[in-house]
Amino acid sequence: MTESQNIRAAEEAADVIILSAGPAGLVLGNLLHGSGIDCVILERADRAHVQTRARAGFLATNTVRLLDRHGLADGLHRRGREHGTCEFRTEDGRFRLDHGSLGRGEGHTVYPQQELVTDLLTQFLSAGGRIRFGTKAVTVLGAHGTRPSVTVHEADGRPGRWQARYVAGCDGRHGAARRSLPPGAVRRHRRDHGVSWLGLLVEAPPSLDAVGYAVNSRGFAGHMARSAEVTRYYLQWEHDRPADAWCEERIWDELELRMLAADYGQPHPRRAPAPARHSARTPPCHPGGPPDARGCRLRRTVHLPGR
Repeated sequence: MTESQNIRAAEEAADVIILSAGPAGLVLGNLLHGSGIDCVILERADRAHVQTRARAGFLATNTVRLLDRHGLADGLHRRGREHGTCEFRTEDGRFRLDHGSLGRGEGHTVYPQQELVTDLLTQFLSAGGRIRFGTKAVTVLGAHGTRPSVTVHEADGRPGRWQARYVAGCDGRHGAARRSLPPGAVRRHRRDHGVSWLGLLVEAPPSLDAVGYAVNSRGFAGHMARSAEVTRYYLQWEHDRPADAWCEERIWDELELRMLAADYGQPHPRRAPAPARHSARTPPCHPGGPPDARGCRLRRTVHLPGR
């Protein structure tokens, strides 16, 4: 059988193809399926990986409100935690801002992304939604036409093609939707702050009852609770420095010095250096082509300012 015959054999269709089973893709899938619109989610990873990959953990009030409105917030109300305080630390002292009591009195909800994803995935599948795990989107074709298609690598290794009326690109800035936008279709805006941060997901309870930001002569550090047992820390990090350049002892020495915290328990960090930069595109959706649904974020993103 030729490659073209293999592709034809694997060809399938849906009114809307959603790329990626992350928070954006799963919310969209639940909304479309709940409205009776034929859709399918194509996800390159397997289900176990989707439900355990740790990412962000803060949900803004308007996001919780949207999930509530569509019956998607039961899990976060049962297991999430409300936070409305930030603590800022410098070598000159500390300042606490109770932002949850200001303005409209809205804080944010701490709920690990993998738990939200598990909730959304379970609800989508329980309602009869379609997800194809292990299916990697390669290219979006025919973006200007009425029947765009997505070429994929199927879980069994075969090439395939999915036909649709619409393709929703929820697969991030490195995904097939972004790669498939034609040159000149959008304007990209980017600002590199000249620094990076080292993100550490730690098996240790939070060391303070607030989101913590510390700035001093040694650099920035951050503290953000994920659950009663897990905390996310950040350290200002040099560009191109490997994530494992420092031993654990040195990392915790730096965190203690910068955060002025005395006790971090017995953590086991997972390190992932991330450049500190802003990235935006206009318009967020390419007319007739794959919209980048990540333009409507499901999480509050904190950008590290340059020094």
